[in-house]
Amino acid sequence: CSSNNQCPNIRRRFQNCNGSFNLLGIKLPTCNDNYRQIGGRCINRTDFFCSLAGKRNCNYRRCAECLSSDDCPPCYTCTSNTCNYVCQSDRNRFRVSSGSNFN
Repeated sequence: CSSNNQCPNIRRRFQNCNGSFNLLGIKLPTCNDNYRQIGGRCINRTDFFCSLAGKRNCNYRRCAECLSSDDCPPCYTCTSNTCNYVCQSDRNRFRVSSGSNFN
């Protein structure tokens, strides 16, 4: 990519906690996950091995998959603009692939 316009939108998750319900006299909030599209981001990257070898022109640009962990599916965290799986227990039960639904 050479500009943000060439990258797919990033889908950001946020919680809406407007309501509440009463459980044995205790008000508990009710929250819903909502999503909104934020613009795509074309980010600068450096090829580590190219730099390590002392070569020139090791910089390149690519579309970010995420800007924060709110942009990733459950059990993923955003590291270096990429969603990475972090849940260790029940790995097969919660297998979620990051894909176009979260870009």
